[in-house]
Amino acid sequence: MATARLIRQLKSEEGRVILLHVGEKELAVETPRVAGWGWRQVRKSGNAVDVILETAQKEETDLIVMSTDGRNGFLDALRGSHSERVLRQAPCPLLAIPESSTGATKMTKAEEKDWYREREKPAKKRPAAR
Repeated sequence: MATARLIRQLKSEEGRVILLHVGEKELAVETPRVAGWGWRQVRKSGNAVDVILETAQKEETDLIVMSTDGRNGFLDALRGSHSERVLRQAPCPLLAIPESSTGATKMTKAEEKDWYREREKPAKKRPAAR
C-alpha cells in the first residue's frame, strides 16, 4: 500500500490513517502494520469528491493520498479528474499517486528489508587523496 510505503520512507514515528472508500460495495482491505500508526477503514456513499473533502475537513486531515488513473473521458477533460477537483478545494496537501507510475515500483523496493539495511549503513570512507 502506497501510504504505508510513504510512512516508512519518511520515517514518521506515529500517526493515523483513515482508509476512505466512497461507494456502495464493501471492500476488504488488509491494513499494513506500521509501528506507532493506527489504521481505520471507513465506507461512505455519495459524490466521491464531496465525501473526500467533507471527511478531510471533519478529521482535520494533514495529507490526502489518492491513486489516480488520469482523466476518463470528455467530462473529466472539462471539469477535471477526481484528484484535480479535490486538490482545488482540499484543506490540506494532496498526494496523487498514478497507478502505473515508476515511483510505485521504487516505493515497492523500499519495502524490502535489505533496502533499509543498505540505507542505514554509514557511507564507506574513501582514503584521502595524496
